[in-house]
Formats: sequence, C-alpha cells, structure tokens
Amino acid sequence: KNTNQKMYFMIYNKMKDIKKLEANKLIKELDYLKSELQYKSELISEVDNHFIKDVNLFLDNNPNLKKVFDEKMITDETNTTIEYDIPIDNNIISEDSINLINSIIDPKLKNLYRSIVKSTHPDKIKNNNLKEIYIEATKAYESGSFLPIISICDRLSIPYEISDEETELFKSEIEKIKNRVSFLETTFTFKWHLSKDEKEKNFVILEYIRSQIVK
Repeated sequence: KNTNQKMYFMIYNKMKDIKKLEANKLIKELDYLKSELQYKSELISEVDNHFIKDVNLFLDNNPNLKKVFDEKMITDETNTTIEYDIPIDNNIISEDSINLINSIIDPKLKNLYRSIVKSTHPDKIKNNNLKEIYIEATKAYESGSFLPIISICDRLSIPYEISDEETELFKSEIEKIKNRVSFLETTFTFKWHLSKDEKEKNFVILEYIRSQIVK
C-alpha cells in the first residue's frame, strides 16, 4: 500500500511539474508575441509615411498609371486613407471567459496580486524597475486581468498554479495575437520595408496600386 501511495505521489508531482513547465512556456510565448505585436505595429506606423511618399514618387514617374490611380481615388472616398492595422480589441478574452475568471479565480487573482505587492510596493522597496512592475500589476488587477498577473508572478518567481481552464485562456490569447502579427506581416508597408532593393520595393508598390485600382 505504501509503495502504491509513493508511486501515486511521484506521478502526481511529475504531472504537476510538467503542468508548471507548460504554463511557463505559454507565459513566455505570450510575452514574446505581445512584444512582437507592439514592435511591428510601431514599425508600420513609423514606416507608413515613407511608403506613401515612395508610392507617390512612383506614380509621378508613371503619369498614365497615376491618372488611373487618381481617378479611382476620387471616385472612391473610402480609399483616401490606407488602413494597415486591425482594430485592437482590448477585451481579448471572450465574455464567457471573463465570467469564468470572475467566478473561479477571483480569490486567486487577489492572493497573487498581494504577493506581487509585497515584493514591489514603492513604499516598501525603492527600485524603479519594481515600481513599474507594481504599476503594471495594479492596472491588471483593477481591470480583472488574470493573464498579466500570472506573467508578472513568473517574472518575480512568485509561486502560482493555473488550471486547465486558465491554460486555455493563455492558448486562446496566444492564437489571437499570432493572427494579428500575421496580419501585420501581410501589409504592403511591412513588405515594402523588408524589400531588399529598389526592384522589390517597386514590385510591392505596383501590387499596392493594383489592389487599390481593382477594388
């Protein structure tokens, strides 16, 4: 009997370790993807004006094409601006998931937040980096955002556990951010920016012009 109990606890602890490793992997993947999304969004925003200038220069050098393009722009007011980004839904987690969080993990959220506060509160610890983490955690806690709290706990080596339902929340958000990053990578501005030479840049510009004319 004792042998069976030991075996059971060994298996239980091993599965617990595997689950913790999975959670750690998901947290790191989510944090990376958030950084990737922010980087590519800001890059496109910064590069967009240069792309538009290059498009206009290309059209100026090709008067016949410019005439067709300008006529299309005039007749289609919706094409006066170019949208490269997709709306960012701040409520990444669905309403059902939010209800799940509110009903199941509120006490956990509170306890984890308290643990973070003990390690980061500016009145107790004078450290600018920890102060930023405290502010980040407080915003997440006040908005009832579970995933950022878990991510902060991971960074601070604060013990935590996540359930199967919570694991699915991580996977769902990861998938949505992946889709956003993939979308940004398909924009003309991003492809133009990555072009290796003038020939490739002109090809992207032509593709953009064609896409506007045939709408």
